[in-house]
Amino acid sequence: MYETTIGGHPTVMYTTVETAKEIRKALKAAFPKVKFSVRSDSYAGGSSIRVSYDKPGMPRDVVERVTDQFEGASFDGMVDLKSYKYGHYDGRRVSWGADYVFVSNDADW
Repeated sequence: MYETTIGGHPTVMYTTVETAKEIRKALKAAFPKVKFSVRSDSYAGGSSIRVSYDKPGMPRDVVERVTDQFEGASFDGMVDLKSYKYGHYDGRRVSWGADYVFVSNDADW
């Protein structure tokens, strides 16, 4: 993690691994009794984080309310466009290292 200025705005830059650590902390605070697996993956052109858990009856969208804030990009398939986005975390403007965060409930399989 390091601080820089982008477009005149102070911004904290996180790596993908650091983003995964922040996701783990946020999930533990929101769901203290649920065990999560948080794995990062880097590839040509970006990176992503996969979050999985094994809790029957716990909807994925409940977890996504926590994890969505950590995505560093969005994708518009209609025009084949990946756009980067900034978020706010701990009162600071941030750029997350992972483009996307995918969530799955292993109990659903």
